[in-house]
Amino acid sequence: MSGAIIMTFKSFIPIFFASLVTSQIFAQGHIDNIKNQVYMKDAGGIDCKGEIDNQFSARVCANLRFQKSDSILTMIYKKLLNKAKKNKDNTQYKSIVQVQIAWRKLRDQHCGIVYDAFGGDAGSQQAIDYMDCLTEMTNSRTNELKKLYYDLEHL
Repeated sequence: MSGAIIMTFKSFIPIFFASLVTSQIFAQGHIDNIKNQVYMKDAGGIDCKGEIDNQFSARVCANLRFQKSDSILTMIYKKLLNKAKKNKDNTQYKSIVQVQIAWRKLRDQHCGIVYDAFGGDAGSQQAIDYMDCLTEMTNSRTNELKKLYYDLEHL
């Protein structure tokens, strides 16, 4: 009986580590934390295309803009990784992953400076500026990855 448990556990270990590596490769930072903010539960009736006339709506819309930009980034990033795999260049693949991890840290630290600039005056505007920073940097990174994909495609 205990031998079966040990065998099951041993077969679980590679799967567990593979899932960690996969989540590290595709994770774009703390997006789940941002998506799951409590205030987002009340976001259903907010129109982000119209005029935004209050802090709550502005915060929800900033959150949604970041989620959208992060989704596009993730899509382009996966496409780029698939391109590196098709090129059968493991070094290129690893480099792309390492650079993306470093970029996420840079983005988060950079936008953390924006967040911290408010000092003790934490509020909706602080969160809005922080998410706008994340969105702007994410959009910029998406363009960089698109260019890299194009460059790899045309070499």
